[in-house]
Amino acid sequence: MNDKPEERLIWEGQTTLTALYGLVQGRVSFELQLAPDYHFALFRHLYPDANAAEPELIDVSGGADLLDKVAEIQGLNELAELAAPIAAAGGRVHIQSPGPGILVCFPPQS
Repeated sequence: MNDKPEERLIWEGQTTLTALYGLVQGRVSFELQLAPDYHFALFRHLYPDANAAEPELIDVSGGADLLDKVAEIQGLNELAELAAPIAAAGGRVHIQSPGPGILVCFPPQS
């Protein structure tokens, strides 16, 4: 699986979603950069039991269902539309901060 993004995009809502659909259909790995304002919401949502004294660093990997979790955050709801196509293409999701950024990679086609 290629873990280096071929494309980098900045989340701007529906406009970005349209571009992301094309990348997913073409199985092109991408990094989606989110506004820094989303960092705290993502951290609390992905690590609800984190100790307040711990650094708020995000480093989580998983399947497309991870996007469903992210899409529960206001302003990122549209990302849920990508979960099924990414899963069907065998994509993997990695979310990391600071940034925060969402990396989606696909296995090589045979």
